[in-house]
Amino acid sequence: MTFKLPEEISFKRDGNQYIFRHKTMGELGKLVVTGLGKNTHFASFVSGNEDDPMTLKRKEILEPITTAMIAEVEKQTKAKDVVGIDPKSFTPKVTKESYNIVAKHIPCAKCNKIVGHLIFADDATNEGMFEDYYRIAFPKIKEFNVPTWIIGKEEINPASNIISYNKKVWPEKENAIKIDFKKFNAMLDHLHFNHCK
Repeated sequence: MTFKLPEEISFKRDGNQYIFRHKTMGELGKLVVTGLGKNTHFASFVSGNEDDPMTLKRKEILEPITTAMIAEVEKQTKAKDVVGIDPKSFTPKVTKESYNIVAKHIPCAKCNKIVGHLIFADDATNEGMFEDYYRIAFPKIKEFNVPTWIIGKEEINPASNIISYNKKVWPEKENAIKIDFKKFNAMLDHLHFNHCK
């Protein structure tokens, strides 16, 4: 193919699906090609929820890529979509993935109201992977509407102190950082004990 992806975008093929990822935004969505030949049909899907602002950003990046890729496939194979490209097929859709997301709530010590939300992502080692967890957990993150962190892979330094790769994602996103667990727990204790003061 003469079509080239932007440097920050990669894809993998899974049967008749082409799944696209962004280096820092995680999974963008997919292009599904069925019945290549006389009964060809193309459909594009953006990963995410309609009320997640990031979904629109994923769509803005993904749509020109899949449009160009469809044109390239049609050029190379002489195939044409039997129903034409339907703009409505380019709709947000939650992608089913094999993540087993574990979460924990931090309650107020006095009123027991949820004041913090932790999402454990033991395999997350980069911004793109954190974004995958954020995207999948977004409905719950929005529902709880409390400070939320995604806790990534842990490591133990020579002093036997646990360090984790963390990213705060709510109410505002911050860059992922490596943080001493003692400092992080002290911050959570502050939420736990000071909510009702």
